[in-house]
Amino acid sequence: MPFKPRVIIYTSDRVTSSAGATYETGNPAVDALVHRAPEVLELADIIGQDVDGVGAADHDLSDIFDIAEQIHQDSSDPSVAGIVIIHPDETLAITAYLLGTLVKTRKPVVLVDASRRAARRGDPGYVRLVEAVRLACSGEVEESLMIVKDEDL
Repeated sequence: MPFKPRVIIYTSDRVTSSAGATYETGNPAVDALVHRAPEVLELADIIGQDVDGVGAADHDLSDIFDIAEQIHQDSSDPSVAGIVIIHPDETLAITAYLLGTLVKTRKPVVLVDASRRAARRGDPGYVRLVEAVRLACSGEVEESLMIVKDEDL
Protein backbone atom coordinates (compact mmCIF):
# COMPACT_ATOMS: atom_id res chain seq x y z
CA MET A 1 0.00 0.00 0.00
CA PRO A 2 1.50 3.37 -0.99
CA PHE A 3 2.28 5.95 1.68
CA LYS A 4 -0.41 8.53 2.28
CA PRO A 5 0.16 11.59 4.45
CA ARG A 6 -1.88 11.81 7.64
CA VAL A 7 -4.36 14.67 8.00
CA ILE A 8 -6.36 15.36 11.14
CA ILE A 9 -9.82 16.83 10.63
CA TYR A 10 -11.27 18.78 13.56
CA THR A 11 -14.98 19.28 13.81
CA SER A 12 -17.81 18.65 16.23
CA ASP A 13 -21.23 17.08 16.09
CA ARG A 14 -22.59 20.63 15.98
CA VAL A 15 -21.22 20.95 12.45
CA THR A 16 -22.00 17.55 10.88
CA SER A 17 -24.09 14.46 11.37
CA SER A 18 -23.03 10.83 11.08
CA ALA A 19 -25.83 9.12 9.17
CA GLY A 20 -24.60 6.40 6.85
CA ALA A 21 -20.88 6.54 7.65
CA THR A 22 -18.87 3.42 6.81
CA TYR A 23 -15.24 4.56 7.08
CA GLU A 24 -14.09 5.06 10.65
CA THR A 25 -11.76 7.96 11.48
CA GLY A 26 -12.36 7.90 15.21
CA ASN A 27 -14.97 10.66 15.05
CA PRO A 28 -18.57 10.04 13.91
CA ALA A 29 -18.94 13.57 12.49
CA VAL A 30 -15.81 13.19 10.35
CA ASP A 31 -16.86 9.66 9.38
CA ALA A 32 -20.03 11.17 7.88
CA LEU A 33 -18.00 13.69 5.87
CA VAL A 34 -15.62 11.02 4.58
CA HIS A 35 -18.60 8.86 3.63
CA ARG A 36 -19.95 11.73 1.52
CA ALA A 37 -16.53 12.73 0.10
CA PRO A 38 -14.53 9.48 -0.23
CA GLU A 39 -12.03 11.19 -2.54
CA VAL A 40 -10.23 12.49 0.56
CA LEU A 41 -9.24 8.89 1.37
CA GLU A 42 -7.28 8.75 -1.89
CA LEU A 43 -5.31 11.80 -0.74
CA ALA A 44 -4.60 11.10 2.91
CA ASP A 45 -4.96 8.89 5.93
CA ILE A 46 -7.75 10.76 7.72
CA ILE A 47 -8.02 10.98 11.50
CA GLY A 48 -11.11 12.63 12.96
CA GLN A 49 -11.19 14.60 16.18
CA ASP A 50 -14.06 16.21 18.01
CA VAL A 51 -12.65 19.47 19.33
CA ASP A 52 -14.76 21.47 21.76
CA GLY A 53 -15.43 24.97 20.53
CA VAL A 54 -15.41 24.09 16.82
CA GLY A 55 -18.85 24.91 15.54
CA ALA A 56 -20.08 26.55 18.71
CA ALA A 57 -21.98 29.73 17.95
CA ASP A 58 -21.25 30.88 21.48
CA HIS A 59 -17.57 29.97 21.57
CA ASP A 60 -15.26 32.30 23.41
CA LEU A 61 -11.53 32.93 23.75
CA SER A 62 -11.02 29.90 25.98
CA ASP A 63 -12.37 27.70 23.16
CA ILE A 64 -9.93 29.30 20.71
CA PHE A 65 -7.05 28.73 23.13
CA ASP A 66 -8.12 25.09 23.47
CA ILE A 67 -8.20 24.66 19.68
CA ALA A 68 -4.76 26.31 19.37
CA GLU A 69 -3.36 24.00 22.05
CA GLN A 70 -4.79 20.96 20.26
CA ILE A 71 -3.19 22.15 17.00
CA HIS A 72 0.19 22.52 18.74
CA GLN A 73 -0.12 19.06 20.25
CA ASP A 74 -1.16 17.36 17.00
CA SER A 75 1.26 19.24 14.75
CA SER A 76 4.19 18.15 16.93
CA ASP A 77 3.50 14.56 15.81
CA PRO A 78 5.89 13.85 12.91
CA SER A 79 3.33 11.55 11.26
CA VAL A 80 0.84 14.43 10.84
CA ALA A 81 1.12 16.33 7.55
CA GLY A 82 -1.54 18.94 8.29
CA ILE A 83 -4.79 19.84 9.99
CA VAL A 84 -8.20 20.73 8.54
CA ILE A 85 -10.83 22.48 10.67
CA ILE A 86 -14.46 22.24 9.55
CA HIS A 87 -16.04 25.40 10.91
CA PRO A 88 -19.33 27.30 10.50
CA ASP A 89 -19.21 30.45 8.41
CA GLU A 90 -20.57 32.82 11.09
CA THR A 91 -17.36 32.88 13.14
CA LEU A 92 -14.84 31.50 10.64
CA ALA A 93 -12.95 34.76 10.06
CA ILE A 94 -12.66 35.50 13.78
CA THR A 95 -11.42 31.99 14.53
CA ALA A 96 -8.92 32.17 11.66
CA TYR A 97 -7.59 35.53 12.83
CA LEU A 98 -7.16 34.41 16.43
CA LEU A 99 -5.60 31.07 15.49
CA GLY A 100 -3.27 32.95 13.15
CA THR A 101 -1.92 34.87 16.12
CA LEU A 102 -1.74 31.87 18.46
CA VAL A 103 -0.62 28.91 16.34
CA LYS A 104 3.07 28.43 15.68
CA THR A 105 3.61 25.45 13.42
CA ARG A 106 5.25 24.82 10.07
CA LYS A 107 2.45 22.46 9.11
CA PRO A 108 -0.61 23.70 7.22
CA VAL A 109 -3.78 24.45 9.16
CA VAL A 110 -6.75 24.84 6.82
CA LEU A 111 -10.14 26.18 7.92
CA VAL A 112 -13.13 25.15 5.81
CA ASP A 113 -16.53 26.83 5.72
CA ALA A 114 -19.03 24.14 6.72
CA SER A 115 -22.12 26.01 5.59
CA ARG A 116 -22.27 24.50 2.10
CA ARG A 117 -23.78 21.19 1.05
CA ALA A 118 -21.31 18.29 0.71
CA ALA A 119 -23.64 15.42 -0.17
CA ARG A 120 -22.10 14.56 -3.54
CA ARG A 121 -19.17 15.27 -5.83
CA GLY A 122 -19.34 18.79 -7.20
CA ASP A 123 -21.28 20.26 -4.29
CA PRO A 124 -19.46 23.33 -2.91
CA GLY A 125 -18.89 21.73 0.50
CA TYR A 126 -17.52 18.58 -1.12
CA VAL A 127 -15.08 20.57 -3.25
CA ARG A 128 -14.00 22.64 -0.24
CA LEU A 129 -13.32 19.57 1.88
CA VAL A 130 -11.32 17.82 -0.85
CA GLU A 131 -9.28 20.96 -1.57
CA ALA A 132 -8.65 21.55 2.13
CA VAL A 133 -7.31 18.01 2.56
CA ARG A 134 -5.27 18.39 -0.64
CA LEU A 135 -3.66 21.56 0.75
CA ALA A 136 -3.07 20.04 4.18
CA CYS A 137 -1.22 17.02 2.80
CA SER A 138 0.51 18.55 -0.22
CA GLY A 139 3.89 19.03 1.45
CA GLU A 140 4.16 22.31 -0.45
CA VAL A 141 2.59 24.58 2.16
CA GLU A 142 4.41 25.63 5.31
CA GLU A 143 3.77 28.11 8.09
CA SER A 144 0.30 28.95 6.86
CA LEU A 145 -3.22 29.20 8.11
CA MET A 146 -5.64 29.17 5.18
CA ILE A 147 -9.37 29.47 4.67
CA VAL A 148 -11.09 27.43 1.96
CA LYS A 149 -14.35 29.22 1.29
CA ASP A 150 -14.86 30.11 -2.36
CA GLU A 151 -15.98 27.67 -5.01
CA ASP A 152 -13.34 28.87 -7.49
CA LEU A 153 -10.27 27.31 -5.91
